[in-house]
Amino acid sequence: MIVDNYKDLIESVKNNSCINTSCDRVGLVRQVLLNLNRPDQFYRIIHVVGTHGKRDFVKVLDRLMEQSGLKIACLIGGLSSDPRSQIKINGQSISEEDYIHNFLQIYCHLPLDMTENELTQAEWTFLIGLNYFAEKNVDWLILPAVMGGIGDTSNAIGAPDLVVVTSCCMDHWRKLGSTIHQVAQAKAGVVKPGTKAVIVGPGIQGEFHEEIAAIVRSKGVRVIESKQFVTLSLNKEGSLPAFLQVRTPQQHFNLTLPGKLSKRKLRNLYLILTTVNWLKENGLTVKTSCKALVD
Repeated sequence: MIVDNYKDLIESVKNNSCINTSCDRVGLVRQVLLNLNRPDQFYRIIHVVGTHGKRDFVKVLDRLMEQSGLKIACLIGGLSSDPRSQIKINGQSISEEDYIHNFLQIYCHLPLDMTENELTQAEWTFLIGLNYFAEKNVDWLILPAVMGGIGDTSNAIGAPDLVVVTSCCMDHWRKLGSTIHQVAQAKAGVVKPGTKAVIVGPGIQGEFHEEIAAIVRSKGVRVIESKQFVTLSLNKEGSLPAFLQVRTPQQHFNLTLPGKLSKRKLRNLYLILTTVNWLKENGLTVKTSCKALVD
């Protein structure tokens, strides 16, 4: 196959989203990864699932982990007019040359009965990202799912080190299932043998929380409740600037707030601090920059 330039390549695969989606797409992508010698096994992965809050969580965690001095990759799924922007290492997008190089490498490892047109643009971007990160020897990958979990393209990876569930509700029940149990199974389906822990967001309550926790524990994986590991208390003096007193097993500090902290940002803060605490437990030094936490 000859590829002259990046724009022509994107144009050639962008219409592939119309192909048959009734088959096992995750299994199909997983087979290509096997042919590539499992590039996803050359770095550690944090898999992020949830109905809401993934974007905020990934943005802040990526920024904090970059400060650790390691190579931190981020792969945003879905469709984009410029897929390069979805594949980043320490905030830097993959180059056009590297995108083409990895596309051709993957093309040469497709199953014999498969053509390049049988993968959607989103699946191509996912595969290119994983292969590129292995080539560049990244240390960690932050990988948000697009929708659900078990049926999402991102679930083609092997066991992630950590799974973070930001939220869970019935918003996408038509695709994930018509009951709380079915939706919880879809989210928790990304947990595999070898996953070390699952962090459950503070916004997941009631039956959803019980279902997800039960499914995860049935797989022998540790469940971490973000509100049990992080204590946040707002100063009562009424003075400005306001600050939060942050207490985790790893550290105690005051966090100055630039203004009123929304419920969305507060939930994200619980998740971020719990994740940072887990990373520190597992030997990674992450500085909790106050500015990065609340921006």
